[in-house]
Amino acid sequence: MIKLKIKQVLLSMLIIFLASQADILSQSVLQRTPNISDGWVPDAVQFNFLHRMWTQEIGPDTRILASPTFFLGMPVTNRGMAAVRYAPNSTVAQAHELEFFGRYMLADQGEHSPVGIAVNGGYNTAANSVDGELFLNWQAGRFILSGTVRAFSGAYQTSDFRASYGGGLVVGLTSSIALAGDIISLSNLKEGERVAWGAGLQLRVPASPHTFSVQVTNARTSTLQGGSRGHDTVMWGFEFTMPMTFLGRGIAN
Repeated sequence: MIKLKIKQVLLSMLIIFLASQADILSQSVLQRTPNISDGWVPDAVQFNFLHRMWTQEIGPDTRILASPTFFLGMPVTNRGMAAVRYAPNSTVAQAHELEFFGRYMLADQGEHSPVGIAVNGGYNTAANSVDGELFLNWQAGRFILSGTVRAFSGAYQTSDFRASYGGGLVVGLTSSIALAGDIISLSNLKEGERVAWGAGLQLRVPASPHTFSVQVTNARTSTLQGGSRGHDTVMWGFEFTMPMTFLGRGIAN
């Protein structure tokens, strides 16, 4: 009986600890939209899993196809991070897409600044392109507005320099539920290219630092290039965020 009570107390302490870490150490989908980041820099190593699916007629059969994107990031300084995204079924190169990038937060939206500002710089191995992004966000109560401008030195396996721009909106319904949507367009859309859009139901997993997003979009991956170009096919999917709170701020010091 005593052992059972001890286990119950330890379990309760663990749940309280994880819940208290949810806002401190993790990136939350409640702060961003499906295809636009929130300019966030983590306090801990973060792993996110994004999975998008669609149906396609192949011969006499209708098959479900999928395109995952894996994200792994870690803090480097209080305002900087290093990260990588990997998408094994990308339309950027019709093959494996690997994006290495760094992010620096110029201004943290909060008491001292009404606007959050961050910059990304990285390299997309599939497109052989140096890519960059300027991100802005502004929060007013339950509403979060975001904007992005992106540039690619070699977009979609070409030597063309191209840019994209877009915006998003998050509406917080409760502290654990939000609705989100975004739209992004490439400059000078070419034949077969569409404006990218996404919408999501964003959820916090109770008593944990994890969040979950149910999404619909026409962009296949969440890399800068993958999330900037839409397609005729509508995709459904989800994203699950997994902060590794035991690998926290100390690794950046």
